[in-house]
Amino acid sequence: MSPKAYRPEEDPSQEHQSQAASIETPSVTASPLADASDEIKLAVDLIYLLETHAIAPQVALDALAIVSADLRAKIAASEDDTA
Repeated sequence: MSPKAYRPEEDPSQEHQSQAASIETPSVTASPLADASDEIKLAVDLIYLLETHAIAPQVALDALAIVSADLRAKIAASEDDTA
């Protein structure tokens, strides 16, 4: 199951709701992320996932380094297969 994109209107925290109430928003129906690149959408999803699970920043960075190394190895292997 993939994480849902962060949508402030779905955030159950009282702090966020009080902040959202004090911010004047334009009358636009589309999400600001609707036109964002896939990289931005994924980054927002990952940040939301890390924050909702209260992952310590250093733990998240260490895990992302492992993920980055794994993905780079996969890219290198796929380039070797096509060469």
